[in-house]
Amino acid sequence: FKGAINYLLDAWNMQKGGLYTLKWLFLNPGKLIRAYLGTERYIITSPFKLLILTTALSLFLIIQLDVQH
Repeated sequence: FKGAINYLLDAWNMQKGGLYTLKWLFLNPGKLIRAYLGTERYIITSPFKLLILTTALSLFLIIQLDVQH
């Protein structure tokens, strides 16, 4: 399972900035946006990649936990 997760993170190129991006998204989103628009773009995960990954993870958890309205 760990190998599969590492493969997916590597395929989406998220091993570098994924945790950094999530950390600053919750702690200081304004700083994250300014950094992404500025010169620190290389250490921040692309917003589109992050959206796709979190949506897929959410759908997976909803299906596995059998969440109903």
